[in-house]
Amino acid sequence: MYSKERMARLSAQQEASILKDQLSRLEKLNEDLEREVKTIPALAESNEILKADLTQLRQRYKEDKTLMQSQIRSMEVNTRDVEGM
Repeated sequence: MYSKERMARLSAQQEASILKDQLSRLEKLNEDLEREVKTIPALAESNEILKADLTQLRQRYKEDKTLMQSQIRSMEVNTRDVEGM
């Protein structure tokens, strides 16, 4: 009888130990997930800022390209005028 009770107690202790370990792992996982959830809004905001910056850079590139093409054409005209003299 005593042996059965002892075995049952040991089994219950092992199960309790396993459950404590599992609970510990799940709590850590939960903390990690909560931390990640908090970073999502910051990442979304950063993403929006980067999109706006990219749009501005694209627009500036187009403007600079147009300006440079205009300057090149003007220089070509000036070069022809100088060569024609």
